[in-house]
Amino acid sequence: MAKATKAGRRSPTALSLFSGAGRSARFLSNRGFSTAEVDWEHNSCNDLSTLQGCADAELLELDSDVLMIEIDCATWSTARRAPATSSLPHRLRRAGKFTLGLPNLPQRDRQKLQAANRCVRSTVRMVKSSIRRGKSGFLENPHSSLIWGFLEKSLDAEIAAGKITFCTCTMCAYGTPWRKGTKVMLWGPQAANVALRKCCSKKFCQFSKKMHEPLSSNTVVIVKDKVFATKKAQTYPNKFVRHLLGQLVLKDPTTTFKPG
Repeated sequence: MAKATKAGRRSPTALSLFSGAGRSARFLSNRGFSTAEVDWEHNSCNDLSTLQGCADAELLELDSDVLMIEIDCATWSTARRAPATSSLPHRLRRAGKFTLGLPNLPQRDRQKLQAANRCVRSTVRMVKSSIRRGKSGFLENPHSSLIWGFLEKSLDAEIAAGKITFCTCTMCAYGTPWRKGTKVMLWGPQAANVALRKCCSKKFCQFSKKMHEPLSSNTVVIVKDKVFATKKAQTYPNKFVRHLLGQLVLKDPTTTFKPG
């Protein structure tokens, strides 16, 4: 993944997993990093929930200076509220005893859980490896996601040792019409210095001075086709990417957040 510069030095590398629109990788690529993006939306062969996909990602991680994990919250989401018999998204997990999956689910749901659980266990291994090697990275998910309980338990030694820190923010602080409370897990030399922006109002945005757009799995936003609002909100605002990576990776004051 790494390339040699004209001076013969190795260029810094970044690995973006579940990269979606690829804004994090693009931001670092434009600043001299060699980047690799892996997401099944780019190519169905890049399925990080398979055994081979996990193994390939873990090999790539060993060559990365920055690890960026934008894992799909799908099965971990608390926005899944429909009855189990509904075709709409319904709950597959509960906090505590059933974090890894509710009992007596249909086979299709059990398969979804098996793939998602394999994926998050691989993620834990990669985070631990990145920390051992003294590298930097982040993992993002909605603040209410059930994934946090699993991650905090699996990475308790690293958290207790101060090698992992957490930040919370809201996407409306970076220009979206919805609030979307977001939690970010950080590690690396600059992790403790990262500070993100947060709107403390539930209904009225402190930044736009407008009402927040509703955001739930039952809210449909009309774009080119009908899509759930939660799906549309998965893409990071560029301002968020610039603010986060500017502090975590670049230590460059010109990349920090600027209103407007």
